[in-house]
Amino acid sequence: MTSPPGQPPSHRPGFAPYAFRQPAPRPAPSSVTAIVAAVLAGLGALACLSGGVFGILDLAGVDAWREGSRVRTSVGIAGGLLPVLVLGVLLNVVAGMVLTAGTVMLARRKLSGRKLVVGGCAITIGASLLSLGYVTAATTPYGAVGSSWFALLGLIFPIATLVSVLLPSTTAWLRARRAPD
Repeated sequence: MTSPPGQPPSHRPGFAPYAFRQPAPRPAPSSVTAIVAAVLAGLGALACLSGGVFGILDLAGVDAWREGSRVRTSVGIAGGLLPVLVLGVLLNVVAGMVLTAGTVMLARRKLSGRKLVVGGCAITIGASLLSLGYVTAATTPYGAVGSSWFALLGLIFPIATLVSVLLPSTTAWLRARRAPD
């Protein structure tokens, strides 16, 4: 590269000018964890809503598993158990609705969907811990200690959803904008 006449050289004589390379464009964030979080949240919503529907039918006295769908009375429900059952069914329905909204918003890449999924998972974990406490209290005097393990299994699914939605790669994917079509 030469300088115009009468101007000093733009680089030191004997050295070639150095052209700085442009930085490489950043790759788009991976969508794997966000898709896993959305799928887990959708499955959790389906589980919560179906559990809520079956719980409502059970509290109403309708046996959903029999063909005749005969109505039975709820005489067998003890007085202290009914409020716990109603609370459990209510928490299932609320968690299912919150997780459904969060799943849809995650699929649309809205950051607020992440907050809804976290809230739905928190409700589900709280309901599972309530169930664990009640099952442990109800069965321990009778020697059926192993039944509390089933209540612990209910914690695995919402915790996995919570972890996948809170990963930084999920947040990065939600914040990244799609290229216009």
